[in-house]
This record gives sequence, C-alpha cells and structure tokens, in this order.
Amino acid sequence: MLSGQLFIPHGHCYLWKTELVALHLASDGLITVAYYSIPLLLLIFLHQRQDIPFSGILQLFSGFIIACGTTHLMEIWTLWHPTYWLSGGIKLTTAVISLSTVVALIRVLPQALSYPSPKQLKKNNQRLLAEIKQRQKTEAQLLEREQLFRYAFENAPIGKALVSPDGKFFRVNQSLCKIVGYAEAELLTKTFQDITHPDDVEADINYIHQVLAGTIQTYQIEKRYFHRLGHEVWILLNVSLVRHSDGKPLYFIDQIQDITQQKETKDLLLNYNQTLEAEVAKRTKALQISEASYRRLIETAHEGIWIIDTDGNTKFVNPRVTKLLGYSRKEMMGKPLLSFMGDEAKAIVDINKNPGNRFNEQNDLKLYRKDGSVLWVIISTTKIVDLEGNFTGSLMMLTDISDLYEELRLRKQAEKELQQALEAAKYANQAKSRFLANMSHELRTPLNAILGFTQILSRDSSCTSSQQEKLDIISQSGQHLLGLINDILSISKIEAGITKVNDDYFDLYYLLDSLESMFKIKAQTKGIELYVECTPEVPQYVKMDQSKLRQVLINILGNGIKFTQEGMVKLDVALSQPPDEFIKASTSGYSSEGKASRDIQAQYLEAGKTEGGMTNYPTKITFKISDTGSGIAPDELDTLFEAFVQTETGYKADTGTGLGLTISKHFVELMGGKITVESELRQGTTFTFEVEAISTNASNIERKPSLKRVVGLAPGQPTYRILVVEDRWENRYLLMQLLEPIGFQLKEACNGQEAIPLWRDWHPHLILMDMRMPVMDGYEATQQIKASLKGQATTIIAITASAFEEERSIILEAGCDDFIHKPFQESILFDKIAQYLGVKYIYEDVQEATILPVQSFKKITQEDLLVMSSQWLSQLHRAALEGDCSEMLALIEQIPDSHNDLKLNLVTLVNNFQQETIINLTENNATSI
Repeated sequence: MLSGQLFIPHGHCYLWKTELVALHLASDGLITVAYYSIPLLLLIFLHQRQDIPFSGILQLFSGFIIACGTTHLMEIWTLWHPTYWLSGGIKLTTAVISLSTVVALIRVLPQALSYPSPKQLKKNNQRLLAEIKQRQKTEAQLLEREQLFRYAFENAPIGKALVSPDGKFFRVNQSLCKIVGYAEAELLTKTFQDITHPDDVEADINYIHQVLAGTIQTYQIEKRYFHRLGHEVWILLNVSLVRHSDGKPLYFIDQIQDITQQKETKDLLLNYNQTLEAEVAKRTKALQISEASYRRLIETAHEGIWIIDTDGNTKFVNPRVTKLLGYSRKEMMGKPLLSFMGDEAKAIVDINKNPGNRFNEQNDLKLYRKDGSVLWVIISTTKIVDLEGNFTGSLMMLTDISDLYEELRLRKQAEKELQQALEAAKYANQAKSRFLANMSHELRTPLNAILGFTQILSRDSSCTSSQQEKLDIISQSGQHLLGLINDILSISKIEAGITKVNDDYFDLYYLLDSLESMFKIKAQTKGIELYVECTPEVPQYVKMDQSKLRQVLINILGNGIKFTQEGMVKLDVALSQPPDEFIKASTSGYSSEGKASRDIQAQYLEAGKTEGGMTNYPTKITFKISDTGSGIAPDELDTLFEAFVQTETGYKADTGTGLGLTISKHFVELMGGKITVESELRQGTTFTFEVEAISTNASNIERKPSLKRVVGLAPGQPTYRILVVEDRWENRYLLMQLLEPIGFQLKEACNGQEAIPLWRDWHPHLILMDMRMPVMDGYEATQQIKASLKGQATTIIAITASAFEEERSIILEAGCDDFIHKPFQESILFDKIAQYLGVKYIYEDVQEATILPVQSFKKITQEDLLVMSSQWLSQLHRAALEGDCSEMLALIEQIPDSHNDLKLNLVTLVNNFQQETIINLTENNATSI
C-alpha cells in the first residue's frame, strides 16, 4: 500500500511546468520549515518553563504542528514519488491529532478563561504589593509589641512567668527571682510544685485542671512559695492559659505578687479586730453597767451640770443646778441662758460655736436666782460633738464660789504679783548671765597675758634654771588661779541655769592617761600610790561632754590625793552592764601597767558597726574613785554637795573653794547620771557615778595638740599673712610675740572697724578675732567679712575669753571657722593655724618635766625640820596657812645646802600646792607622812 508504482506522481498534473513546480516546492518547503521550527521552540520553552499551566495541550499542539508540517513535506515528496497511501495515512494522523487538540482545548478553555488578563495581573500585582507592605508594617508592629512585651515582662514590678502545661518554668523575670530568692538559671530547672508549700499544691493543681478542661479561663489564688533561704513567702497568683489555634494548650501565664507583708498585716488586723470586738463587747457591757452609776453620779454631783443646745437653750440640768438657782427642772428646760445669766450667756454660746475651741473656762460669772439674788460661780464649758464631729451643744460645770469669791479675788491678785516677780527674776537672771560673761572676760583676759607671756619667756634660752623655775611657779600659780575662776564661773552658770551639755568625740583612754600623768607627781610627793584601771569592754572612742567629765574626775581625784596621807587613790572605769563575751574573754583592760587588749576592743567595736562602717551605739560607763584618806563624818554627808560647804577635814586643809563637789554633782546629772558617796572616818572615801556615752571609732577623733614646740616655718612654703584683731594691747602684743618669730607676716587692729579695711587691702590668709571689742565687736566684723566671696575664703578664728562652751554655737553662727579660749596654750594656737592653712613647722622637742620617782622622796618628819629654828618654823607655818608661795620659797632658800634633799622636797610640795602637808609638818604634834 505504501508503494506508488500503481500511480503517477502528482507533479504531472502541473504539466511539468517548472515555475509551477518551483512555487509548490518553495511554499511547501517553507511551511514545513516553519511547522517544524514552531514546535521545536515550544518544546524548548516547555523544557525551560516547566511551571507553565496546560503544558500537555502545548505538547499536543506541537505534535499537531509537526504532523501538519509532515503533510506539506509529503506534498513535495509526492511531486516525484506517488506514495499517496503514506501521504493519506500522515494526513489521517494529522486529523486525529488535530481533533484531539480541539477536544483538549474545549476541556481546558473554561479553566484558561478563569486565568486573569495582563491588566488583571497588573492590578493583582499592585494589590499584592500593598498587601506585602501592610504585612511588613504589621510584622514591624508585631516586632515592636514583642519587644515591649519582653521589656514589660522582664521589668514588671511583680513576678511574671511562662509555665509549660507540665508545670515547668521556661521563662521568668527578675521580680519573681527576687521574690523566691533563686537565680534565673536555677529557677528554670524547677517546676512550680518544687517551690510551692505542700499544703497549697493540691488547690493549685485543681484550678489548673479546670483551666485545661476549659471550665474556667483564668484563676486567682493565695498560696505560699518556699524562699531559697527556707522561709515562706505568701503570694497572690493570677493564672491564664494560652492555646494554639487548634485549641492545644501551649503555656500558662503566671503573675505573682508578694503579699507576705499584707498577709502579716491582715493577720495582725484580724487578731486586733477580734481583740477589739471582744474589748468593745466588754466595754459595752461595762458601759451599760456603769451608765446607771454615771447617771446617779450626775444626779448626786456636788457640781452643777448644765447642758445647752447650739442656740443656748437649756437641754438638761442636774438637781445641784436647780438647788443653786431655786428653779425646778421643768421651769428651766428649754429656757435660754439669757434668762439666768444675762449678756454673758451669748458670749459662752459664741465661743463654743467656734470650731477651734475644744474647751473654755470662764471665771467670776454671775447667775441670777429665782428670788433675784446673785450667785457667783465658776463655769467651765466643754464643747459637745456627735460621732461625725458636728457641734451639738455645750456642757457647763458650775462651781459655787459665793463664799470664796473674796478669796479668789485675793488669789488672782497674788498670781498677778507672782507673774511680776517671775518677770523680775527673769530680768535678773539675764542680768546675771551678762554679768557672768563680763566677769569671764575680765578675769580670763589678764590671765591670758600672764600665762601667755610666761610661755614666751620660757622659750628664751638665756633664762637661768632659777628663772625657769620661777616661770614654772608663775605658770602653775596661774593655772591654779584659772581653776578657781572656772569653779566660781561654773557654779554661777549652774545657778543661772545656762549650763548645757556639749558633746564631742574624744579618746577616753587618752583622757585617762593625761589625768594619771597630771596627778602622778602629786601622789609621789606625798608617798601614796595612784592607780587608774579600765576594763577591756569600755570603748576607747566615745562621744560625750569631755570637758565636764574631765572636770569631775579632776575634782574628785584632786580631793582624794589632797586628803590621803598614806595608802592609795584608785580610779576604776567599767561599763555598767558589760557584755558576757568580754567578761569571759579577758580581764586585762586599761591600767597603769598596760592598755586594753586591742583584739578584744576590735571585736567589741566590730559588733556595733553600722552600714557606713561607723560604730554608733549608746552605753553607760561607771567611774569609781576610792581612797584610803581621812574619810567623811556621817553627819557631813548630807551637806557634802552643797556650794561653799566644806567638811571638817577640808577646813583643816584650808584650801579650795568648796565648789568642786557641787559642780561635779551638777555636771554628772547633766550627763545623764547620778553621783553617790560612801565614806568612813579614817578609813577612806569612795565616789561612784555613771554617765551616758555613745561609742564611736577613731575617724571622728580630732587630732591631739602636738607635744613638740614650734620654732619656725618649714622652708618652701608661701608667706602666710595673719591679721590680729584685739582691743587690749597686751593681748595683741602677746600674739605678735608668739607668731612673728616663727616667720608669719603680721598686722594688728584695735577693733572690727579697723580690721575690715586692713582685710580688704592686705588680703590676710587668717584672722585671729577677739569677739568683745569697743566700736565694732568681733561678731559684726566677722559677719561683714564673711558676707562676700573673698571673705568666705578667709579663715577667721575667734579668740574669746568666755569660759562658756554654750557660746560656741553663737560664735560659729556669726561666721567664725573655729575658736580658741583664753588663756590658751601656744600648741593649740599653732595647731589651729596648721589645720586651716596647711602650714608645716619646724619643731624642737619639748623637754618633759622631770618626775622624781616615789623612792627618791624621803618621808619628811618634824625631826627633819629641826635643823631650822622655831622662829623659821613659825614663819613657814604662817606662810603655808596664808597660801603665800613666794614667802614659803624665800624661807626654803634659807635651808643650808647640806640639807639639799629637804629643800628640794619642800620646793616640790610648794610647786604642787601641797600647803596642807607643810601645815601638818610645822604643827607641834605632826606625824610622819
């Protein structure tokens, strides 16, 4: 069938016209090339774009085109080869493929038509871009919200946690960690059951099951957590569940609030309310029982009780009122006060209507009886308010004073006179204070010159030993006179009521050291022992009134040594209630042989440390001074602490003012203590007192004055300018003589008015300012200088002759940076200058006074003095009685050099004011000492 031998080529039909054959050949050839190229390109395209829809149609369509191309190729072939069966078969195949393509296209046409057009695609693309931008914006917002949530979660003031359905923490914030005491990493390894009190677990789990089952959405419960340290923490727990979109539980959100304090407060309030309810019930019953008693009391009261309303009308009167006025209760009820009292009734009502008046008492009021007579009464009125505080009336208490009216008038006159006397006493007290201030200035100012120039002269290396000895006597005598002046001024301040406690920080052990050194030589000259001992728990550094404590100890120790001829004087210092650990730890505290155990002291201070490393706790310290002296008679103990009163032994000694113990008693009481005394004649005396103190540490203690003498300024320093402002020439001269040889540049002024222009022009680094001066005093001058920035940079140290520590605040408020009392030690002056200017000095070691050991003092007897004549002994006895040191020293110089030890010991007694010893030696029947 494929053979074409039975047929002729169809080219014969074209009569073999070359042009016609060529036309058919060219057209069928080009169609064949195009038909084969198109499917080839389609197949290449489908291979590259396998995601194209309807690819099967395109492949079928490609087969159809290839078949069509093949038919055109057969048209060329059959021009010369008549294989018409083959050509017909190919055309039939082409027809089948074409029909299949049509059927396939019909099937996919609806789906193809559903695809958007390019315009629709463009529109869809724009919509998609908008949706993409919106989604990006939404994602950014979600990210921001997530960050905010994370920040809110982490920094929430209450505890927050995310807990898995099996109860395990997988996210917690710091507030929760703080509540339970666990670190975050440690808490994430636990479940909520691990830290929940066993009694609270079951209730919590029941709620969780209800939430998981969907019965409830959230729940709130009070429960207890265990803190990492073991104690219980009450919390308020709020729980909600987050689910997946398919409803599957994801995690619980827990909010935890610490309510331990509220719980404790609630329990306290509950207990209080229960107690209060019981008390109210009890009180209600008591009130019910006592109401009848009160009613009977009112009805039978000796005082009249009268109640009025807000308009002044009578609401109640008791029988006493009706009896006093002669009316019946029925006649008085509802009647205004005006009916019984007159115009004064309106004043009472007006006063009690004023909200500010809770109570008002009016005296000498007149009431009118029913018979017209006058009744004098005292009416005390009390405002009556309801439970809401509204004024509802007044209650008046009437006291009949008709018989006492004249006495009352006289009493009021006496009260008026008493008030006048109080005003006069107040004025006199102020005048006395001014007098004391003046006396302090007038007495201490010349002493400042005496003691100051003594210090200057003692610097002179050309002084002979004899001259130096006389200067020492002048200094000791001046100090003794200063002590007497201070005693008199102190008792005057006490009587004027102006003595106050001035607490400061100081080294108590150093104070005890200085007192021991002060009295050691006096004890040695008398051949007696002096002991100062302190238990280890007594703090070394304390805050209290050092000046007053020192004065009390000096007074009592001085008396002990004065009135003890043999034996010992002992000062014991201890805490009033020492801690047990220190009693057990050590018994070696401060003593004459050794100071406190530093390890024990450090433990004691460490126990009292506060957050800032500062020890600051109150304590009470007991001081006990005992001696083996002459003792005090029992009948003299009651008057021992009275001013200017001396015991019989004191009169015999003929020294002192009789003020020491009076001052000591008052100072101890000011420091929060009480002084007691026990004594037996010829056996000794013991004084005991306790004072309050604040324990502190060494950082608060001011540095002690240097024990070295300043001789000049260290090289390499600027030139320091000091202005001396003092109205008295001798005191200016004293300061100039002290400071100028050291190397300071000095100028002087007589008063504040002269000082201000000098300060303005000369620019001194420091001003030494006297506070009491004519023309312009130091207070005003200081205030004017300190009013400017330049003045604030200038240090001003007040030089005051006032003995009153109470003036310290006044001086500092005026603007002074510090102050120095007259008379002053040169070391204090130089230390103050160094403190404020940073001056560095060149020092010369001060030679310590030679203290003769006890064994070097031979006991002096009356026989030792027989080397001198009876006339000499009488003269020495009289000079000792009169306290004439110069006369005694002149007589002692007459002792021959062969008895130099006797001369030296007598001079030592005079220098230490031991006149009573000399008096006893020169008496006919004196015993050895």
